Amino acid sequence: EGDVEVESLRGMGFEMLRELFLGLGDTHLHVRVACKRSAGVIGLILLGHHPEVATLLRSSALDERWQTDLPAFMHSWLRLVSMHLPAQVPAYVELVTTRVWARRVDLVCVVAHIAGALLRLRFSVAAVARSLIMMLGHPDSAVRCAAAEALQYFLPQEASASGGAITHNVHALAPGDDAEESAIAHRLWERGNTAVAACSFHEAIAHYTEGLDCGVRASNGRSMLLSSRSAVYGLLHMWQEALEDAIACVQLAPQSANAFAGKGAALEGLMQFGEALDCFRLALSLDPSDEAIGMCVRN
Repeated sequence: EGDVEVESLRGMGFEMLRELFLGLGDTHLHVRVACKRSAGVIGLILLGHHPEVATLLRSSALDERWQTDLPAFMHSWLRLVSMHLPAQVPAYVELVTTRVWARRVDLVCVVAHIAGALLRLRFSVAAVARSLIMMLGHPDSAVRCAAAEALQYFLPQEASASGGAITHNVHALAPGDDAEESAIAHRLWERGNTAVAACSFHEAIAHYTEGLDCGVRASNGRSMLLSSRSAVYGLLHMWQEALEDAIACVQLAPQSANAFAGKGAALEGLMQFGEALDCFRLALSLDPSDEAIGMCVRN
């Protein structure tokens, strides 16, 4: 502890880990296995005294089911790193945002999974989302699919079990709304979400707008549509429009922590970091148990 040479070696170790994690996306099984084993050895040396880390790194699931398990593995790894060594997280953000990975398809897919994990944990949301949007234009379909899958964590989610993403549980925003109006809003909201999954962002905005324009008065339904449209505006770098929708959502749901978190995300996109922090802190005061919002404040 505190020894300069030891700290230098630790830094080198974490740099090696990031390189080995990229190797988990290699198309050859023997390369993936070798990278995982080496990452396990180094990771256990650096963080093995934490039981959760040791359990994760000793898992062998990635050897056979790497394409399915890699997103979950990266999320679990970055969650543990953010808990025990938060100073290492910016290096992963830099890996995603500097585009050093653009030359190889297999590396781009892994970086997309890392980006998805960062979004779930609410680290540098605007910059990470911009990198993923660039990946949507990649000529390889595997990269486009990985990027689209990761971008789902940028959007408001209906249920709170979204694995760490800031959630907008629309059914909890305002009780007592008209059932028919809520059903209309929910149907159009689902159409918009389907369009987002297909990377048709302008179509998604059209569906959300239709819901807002068709006379839905229920605060529950309008909040749901506004928060989703705000997030999609953010995907298109239309941060001012994103902020306007987020402000309207806050006015409809002034006691909703997630509404204020959405406003904070839009302000972050506009580089208004002080105001964004104020929103995240207010959101956390409304729901101190929300781990994702707490990470926004710390970030």
